[in-house]
Parts: sequence; C-alpha cells; structure tokens
Amino acid sequence: MLSDEHHFCPVPQFRSGDYHFFSGSIGVDFVAANKQCLCLHAVSFDGFGYCAIDKNQAIPLNPPDSETLKQLHKTYCGANEIAEQDQNKLVQIILATLTANRHLIWQDAFEKYQLYFQQGQPV
Repeated sequence: MLSDEHHFCPVPQFRSGDYHFFSGSIGVDFVAANKQCLCLHAVSFDGFGYCAIDKNQAIPLNPPDSETLKQLHKTYCGANEIAEQDQNKLVQIILATLTANRHLIWQDAFEKYQLYFQQGQPV
C-alpha cells in the first residue's frame, strides 16, 4: 500500500527514467512512451529491489493521465508536501498504472504492498 506521504523528486543518478515518484517503501519511474503518453519504467520495493519494466510491454498511461502526472511532477518536484486534492489524483494514476501492468511486476512484491486499484478506487 502506498504511504500517506507522496513525493516527486528529480530522478536519482542511479536510476533511469524521466519522472520519479516515491511513497514510503515504493519508488516508481516513468518514461515517455511517445509524445503524448508516459509509461511505467520501473518499480522498486524495500525488501525486493528494483523491478525494471520493458516499455515495449508496458501499458502506457492515457494522454490525460500522462499530462496530469507531468503537471504534478512540475508543480511538486522536490516539494515537502502535495496538496490533498493532487495527492488523490496522483494515487489514482499510480495505482491504476501499477494494476494495469501487474503482469510485469513481481507478484510477491505486488501482493505484499497491496497495490490494487479496482473500478476507480484503491482497494
């Protein structure tokens, strides 16, 4: 499960990707799939490590969610807090993306961290 504190930060030098998000024990990286859409690039889990995702196999975010994620990153990169309304958008996008791509993510880590999203709501 994602923690209550969510952060964007510049992509650390030891990671690749265009956008980096972390929440507690989970880090998520995104790359540009094309000019409009982002796609999942990697997920890291404390206790499991770094799970690289092949962008050619990943299901990309839709254009509106991609744009929202880019804008949130631009607004909050390096900030200590994210407004609650924006946190809700962020969590929905992250969980929907992880759920859509769960076939590419280590199942034991996915299960441990309860990364489920169903019918528009985290479960």
